[in-house]
Amino acid sequence: MYKSIQEGFRIGFHGPRDHLRSYTRNHPSALANPHVVQERLCTELAANRMLGPITSDKPHTSPLGLVPKAHQANKWRLICDLSAPYGHSVNDGIPTALCSMPYATVHDAVNIINVLGRDTQLIKLDLKDAYRIVPVHPADYTLLGITWQGQLYLDRALPFGLRSAPKLFNAVADLTTCMGTPLQGHSTSDTLLRRLPLPSTPKLRSGEAYTRHSISNTRLPRNPSGITKNRRSNHHTNILRDPYNTHTFELQLPRDKLHRTQQLLREWSHKRSCTRHQLDSLLGYLSHAATVTPQGRTFLRSLFSILPRTLQPHHHLRLNLCARADLAWWNTFLQG
Repeated sequence: MYKSIQEGFRIGFHGPRDHLRSYTRNHPSALANPHVVQERLCTELAANRMLGPITSDKPHTSPLGLVPKAHQANKWRLICDLSAPYGHSVNDGIPTALCSMPYATVHDAVNIINVLGRDTQLIKLDLKDAYRIVPVHPADYTLLGITWQGQLYLDRALPFGLRSAPKLFNAVADLTTCMGTPLQGHSTSDTLLRRLPLPSTPKLRSGEAYTRHSISNTRLPRNPSGITKNRRSNHHTNILRDPYNTHTFELQLPRDKLHRTQQLLREWSHKRSCTRHQLDSLLGYLSHAATVTPQGRTFLRSLFSILPRTLQPHHHLRLNLCARADLAWWNTFLQG
């Protein structure tokens, strides 16, 4: 692991390189926001996470795209679409075994806190541009080429859009998690939960300092100061955006999510039919609510049972009596 951190991680591409087909036209989302792409490229070049512009005809190139960041207005994530073109892409040459991984859930984190006991103090650290702190091995640079405004660049860090990036980053996060007290865990790909009390070393007595110390021990070459966004906490923290209190052992829905779910249920109270897309959206909110109220899972079954009746998002579905009864239960429960 330490060797890979110092020299870079192989991305797991095992396909024949002559089977790859470069894709030089970027996606409309990138072309429609050239100033955003240019700004992101300049940031990555300044951080030494990209090489370029270079002159070479060897690299394989993939298209760029922009995806808006959730809950952040006018914020974008630069994506390298390594799944294009279909059947001849970098991601097509990465075996499934190098990509599949179980993500920790809210209940995994809650179980750890329950073992640690009441009034456990926690600090949550969100890693900014998490994948970008993990270096790629130079042998794989030529698989991660992009073109922008007629110039060629190579990626030197895990790009968003790489099939194996979540598993590779998770390995680094696991290493960070092990460098401290026992019974620690990371709840998502970019969030670390730490256990307190902390060591007696004065400089490491704050949760933030201790977590930064653990990350610095990994010797990641692309982990400059300020790469992390931390949220201080004593007995309260958010686990996958759900507020949790280690004194009362209470897990709650965020207020904005609760209000939106309540509003949707009021809108659905008189529905007799809906589109597949509308039901998918509602079930997303109710499934999230069921992570906080496990008894609610029983009242999702009838709703899920009617989903297979159509695969087209715009097709209509009839809400049978059982489905409407489940909606009525949720409405009564959450409005109470």
